[in-house]
Amino acid sequence: EEKRLLVLLRATANMMAIALLAILFARVQAAWVEEPGESTELAKRTVFLGIAMPDAVDHLNSFMGKLARGQTHFEIVPGTNISTINLKQLERSGTVDVKHYDKPFAIYSELATTFAHRDAVARFVKSDYDYAVIFEDDARMVEGSFAKATGQDKATLIDAIEAIMAKLPEKWHEVNLGRCDAFCALEKAKVDISKKSFLTRQSGWCAHAYLLSKSGGKQLLKLLSHNISASNDKMKRMKNAHFERLSVSPRLFDQTGRCGVNGCGSAPECGTA
Repeated sequence: EEKRLLVLLRATANMMAIALLAILFARVQAAWVEEPGESTELAKRTVFLGIAMPDAVDHLNSFMGKLARGQTHFEIVPGTNISTINLKQLERSGTVDVKHYDKPFAIYSELATTFAHRDAVARFVKSDYDYAVIFEDDARMVEGSFAKATGQDKATLIDAIEAIMAKLPEKWHEVNLGRCDAFCALEKAKVDISKKSFLTRQSGWCAHAYLLSKSGGKQLLKLLSHNISASNDKMKRMKNAHFERLSVSPRLFDQTGRCGVNGCGSAPECGTA
């Protein structure tokens, strides 16, 4: 009888030990597994759209794939070929204001760029995503810029966007992530994102990387669909009373320096006033 009781006690002790080990293992495993944070949710609500001609598709896919890190959806939007632009038809339809166009000598090349951006914006507006980052195929990440925006050594683009959004006004349309030739000396009312990064309304030029809200996408689509009289970049500046645009500094993206609509080489973030 005593032997049976001893065996029963040992079996009970073993079962209790196994149960205790299972509980401890579950707790350790839970500590190792990172709970989904706000950045993960933001990644799912954001889409990266890259504008590229056929010869740049592979490069841009690779570039966005590295930024997406398997969390954010990304797509290529085909660039617009100049040969497809029918200026007379665009003028008759009221899409382009040819008579008052800012740079008549550059109208075809600028319109090709504008229509490509418009296509990207239209795709975003029709999507279920809340935010979009639109890239041109010459966009290049500025080393260390994500860390400056977040104060974290190993930050991602989504981390940087999350930090930027925390400082944005309630109503905003665009954040230029790669401004160039801005009058930095005239900056006022800067809003700190971190100790090494801030938001400013001195947006300057360039549209190789920018963040849009859904309302911003809808507003920009209107600007780029009727009475176009300048480059897509300048249309935003001309309609600044209706288009709430900010920029992050230091910029997160610059350009590779290849030749484009406005010449060759990468433009500096700050120009001369």
